[in-house]
Amino acid sequence: MKLIQRSILILIVLLVWQESEAQFYKNQGYWRKNRTQLIGGLGASNFLGELGGRNQIGSDFIWDLEMKQFKPALTIGIKYAVTNKVAIRGQLSYAMLAGDDALTAEMFRSNRNINFRSHAWELAGVCEVIMHQVRPGHKYNLTGVKGTKPRAANIYAFAGIGLLKFNPQGYFDGNWYDLKPLGTEGQNLGGAESYSLYTIVIPMGLGYRFQLKTPNVMVGFEIGHRLTFTDYLDDVSTVYYDNAQLADQPGFTTEENLLAAYFADPSLGYYVEDGNTVPLNSTGTGTQRGDSEDNDAYLFAQVTMSYKLGKSVYRKKSSAKRKGRKVVF
Repeated sequence: MKLIQRSILILIVLLVWQESEAQFYKNQGYWRKNRTQLIGGLGASNFLGELGGRNQIGSDFIWDLEMKQFKPALTIGIKYAVTNKVAIRGQLSYAMLAGDDALTAEMFRSNRNINFRSHAWELAGVCEVIMHQVRPGHKYNLTGVKGTKPRAANIYAFAGIGLLKFNPQGYFDGNWYDLKPLGTEGQNLGGAESYSLYTIVIPMGLGYRFQLKTPNVMVGFEIGHRLTFTDYLDDVSTVYYDNAQLADQPGFTTEENLLAAYFADPSLGYYVEDGNTVPLNSTGTGTQRGDSEDNDAYLFAQVTMSYKLGKSVYRKKSSAKRKGRKVVF
């Protein structure tokens, strides 16, 4: 608790200092000339859920991050400055989310041997708070003119709400198959409840950006965590269902039943320790398949760029004719 209190106190002090330092520039209204910006981001996404992870029992947040599962991510959107330190932005993001038990040496997850991928589309509204404000300063170094030099970077925090569309797929024999229709946890037989392929998400994170020599362009780096309200991004959440029943679901073709049984339990029946194969039977009916107590999450790490649609912060001098006089050089 002491650490949290100190962190909050330091944050308040920094905000007050920033506010007093920038008071003059706030009153000048420079930020109003560039209220609307086009934004974009390109980078990587990573899944945080039951599948894959580090070589240990699953843990929350980034402590279970599997570095080999970073996949491409893309964001486009538009931002509008409400004040000189607060902006709102609407954005559309695409990410590939993936997890694979074959990448971890933790014995239960390695034996479970489930994998997935999902094309994920996120539409979000985000509020951005600038902690370190860019200000124009002087464009030219003029003799005898004093003033604050331009600050060419800022740090910001953001949070918002969005909607995610996902569709977990499993890989088998050279092909990817949609997992939800197969009911791998008995959803079609009265087992686990069916889940939606849409979920609310809470994006939050931090970013850093700096202004290029071109006044209207800024580039930077942003990392954002996404909380979700589903545990089925990877199609894994509860317990193993009776595999014999999954292989004989009414209304399914023979191929669909075989796929359902396979994706429900593709376990190896062993784990490897010090180069030796050790038998392990941990996937019987009713045993733990996932962890329904924790919802899935994911994160983005992206290089960002923004383009200001307003006027440049510097005004160009215009040549004006003197009324009634002709000047000859």
